[in-house]
Amino acid sequence: MKTKRNALSWFFTNLSWRRVRTASSTPISPNFAAETEAGTVSSNHNNSVSSNQSKFKKSSNDLDDALKLFRQMAHTRPLPSVIQFNKLLCRILKLKHYSVVVSLFQEMRIKGIPIDVYTISILMDVYCRSSRVDCGFCVLGVVFKCGFEFGVVTFNTLINGLVLDNNIAEAVGLFKKLVRENVCKVDQITYGILVNGLCKAGHTQIALDLLVVMQKEGPKPNTISYNTVIASLCKDRMVDQALGLLSEMIEGGVPPNIITYTSLIQGLCNFSRWKGVTKLMNEMVLHNVYPNVYVFNVLMDALCKEGKLESAETIIQIMIQRKIYPDVITYNTLIEGYCLQGRMDEARKAFGRVVESGLQPNVRTYSILINGYFKIREMDEAMHLFCEIPQKGFHPDVITYTTMLKGLFLVGRSSAARDVFNDLISTGQHLDVVTYNVMIYGLCREGFLDEALELLRKMEKNDCLPDTVTYNAILQEFVRQEKCHEANLLLGEMVGKGISPNEHTLVFINDLLALNSGDETVLKVMQKFAANCVK
Repeated sequence: MKTKRNALSWFFTNLSWRRVRTASSTPISPNFAAETEAGTVSSNHNNSVSSNQSKFKKSSNDLDDALKLFRQMAHTRPLPSVIQFNKLLCRILKLKHYSVVVSLFQEMRIKGIPIDVYTISILMDVYCRSSRVDCGFCVLGVVFKCGFEFGVVTFNTLINGLVLDNNIAEAVGLFKKLVRENVCKVDQITYGILVNGLCKAGHTQIALDLLVVMQKEGPKPNTISYNTVIASLCKDRMVDQALGLLSEMIEGGVPPNIITYTSLIQGLCNFSRWKGVTKLMNEMVLHNVYPNVYVFNVLMDALCKEGKLESAETIIQIMIQRKIYPDVITYNTLIEGYCLQGRMDEARKAFGRVVESGLQPNVRTYSILINGYFKIREMDEAMHLFCEIPQKGFHPDVITYTTMLKGLFLVGRSSAARDVFNDLISTGQHLDVVTYNVMIYGLCREGFLDEALELLRKMEKNDCLPDTVTYNAILQEFVRQEKCHEANLLLGEMVGKGISPNEHTLVFINDLLALNSGDETVLKVMQKFAANCVK
């Protein structure tokens, strides 16, 4: 362990850690869960384990089944093994009924049903997944004082909770405490969680450095850890480094899988390195990893975005020849490729092939076609498809409605856009900032500035925060109507909310400065705002 500490010394700063004491066990209070929530101290429990009963091994597919099974188990004598209760709690956890798990845990303590360290870990996991990692640590503190000797699984749960809560610095700190103070022996899962957290937080290089430590000192990184870093490198457009990591992976005897190659193929496609893609696909087959429909969909997407639709059609033929049948995502990608080029006849034929292949077009399929028809100003076809969606048993989603709004404003049908927007509101679906921005921009473009401002206030009341695009749409209309004072107030509001300007904002400010009638206050505010934009 000393060697490992030396290897990690460059990676972490010093933090102290109070040793975990081992003590004799005493019963945990029946109100353990409630006391934990309040941050108070409760007692330990008697870790008794009953015999395992096979009749409780059936799975629970919904909450009602799980609760019914819990009642049966709780009233059975002798009680089923704590393992069976843990399995049931895990099932409810997977169903994401977090409050139910806490309630059942408390009921177990009241009824004297035995628990163990793993049960406590489940409770911690519930708090962590509920964005209450602080309560998870509270559970840990309570049990420490009760004398439980926790293992790596418990700390993995807490580190993962910190990662889920975007507290990567605290996750690193806890990891470092475990290693330096020899609290427990960290494993591949511990490293994997931390690597994943670092990558998600954008610290790819640090994650790569940690992977090097694992290679030198152990535990040896597994395929999952490599995949996480490779995917992050490709996302950061560092494909050559990712390819180098693949070579190290193979040389170290860690087998790459389909996820490894998919990330790399995606990275190469982003740079249009088609020769590299071909070479990599040949290499993956040599390592007994064969491309699946997802890999081909990645290729389809890249080809269609580059307008190489004939090559995309060839990919589909290759898939069918290899008995890797295209799915609806494959055809949606092809349809969108044709729509981007305005080739709606081919797009409609590809739509027909979806049905011919025995597949069911989805709402995304219709949204793509609707967008394509609006782009070539064929509003009737777009409206016909929109009306066809409920007839096929689907419900238009926010993306579909947003596509309709954008298209209707594009062809100057603001009245119809209002009707569609009101229809969207009536569905009760959550509107995101993109939908509001489309509506606000469309209203401003048609000269309905007051209506756009009213919608800005409504979106704020509906807990949808405006962004730079929202304010730019209104600011642009202020420029057109030469309303310098109103623009100044809007800019002040924008700054007050911490919304960052962009280059378009700067253009509108310069236009307003040119239009300014000589109001020195307005002039100074705008000049200061313009200076901040440049920074």
